[in-house]
Amino acid sequence: MYKVSLINPNFQTGPEHLNSYYLPYTIGALWGYLSSDERIAKNFEINNWVFKRADIAETVEQCKGADVALMSLYIWNKNYCYKLAQELKKANPDIIIIAGGPEIEWRDRDYHTKHPEIDSICINEGEQAIKHVFNCILDNNEIPQRNHFERLTDLNIESPYLLGLFDHFITDFPDIEWVPTLETDRGCPYQCTFCDWGSATASQMYKFNMERIQADINWFADNGLPYVSMTNSNFGIYK
Repeated sequence: MYKVSLINPNFQTGPEHLNSYYLPYTIGALWGYLSSDERIAKNFEINNWVFKRADIAETVEQCKGADVALMSLYIWNKNYCYKLAQELKKANPDIIIIAGGPEIEWRDRDYHTKHPEIDSICINEGEQAIKHVFNCILDNNEIPQRNHFERLTDLNIESPYLLGLFDHFITDFPDIEWVPTLETDRGCPYQCTFCDWGSATASQMYKFNMERIQADINWFADNGLPYVSMTNSNFGIYK
């Protein structure tokens, strides 16, 4: 059984007295997609979650025993993740580190020369790309350094909230005020200069079904979460 560290670190959000953090939705959504594949579910399990920017040495210790690390890079954690990846490789040279997210400089042909600690990168949406890498691991095939698949057009995929992936966060950290992310669609037809929304701008929008969206909202309410982070690129573009 391969053990996987799920790494989606973030700053504390809001006033310090709230002790508020985002639930690691990005990496949870990817794991939810992967675990729906029976072969992957039988051969990979979660080693640990990294949801905040703790001391690097402390985080390396948390990831001890992991065979694979999945990292989601955005502007607020890119440098932290690269440093963490370097230290994870020092602690365990055999660990396979897979990185993705809007901050991956995938157009740079020298990327892997500059970041030898990263074994493989996923460009744009990560679901199918990471699934491919995991199957390469199981088949003892060479792991591609770059993985770029077509976007998902059918978003009838599992919600990490409804799968129960975040239930233990609520119970294990009762002192944290958790902020969930509500994903209602992907893509955006516009290409605004100021936008820092993500990678799928100037592209077709695809919607999650309303039943899933409503069920996610119910999960937020049932767990007493007072705030919601919306990832909708253009709230109101659909009636």
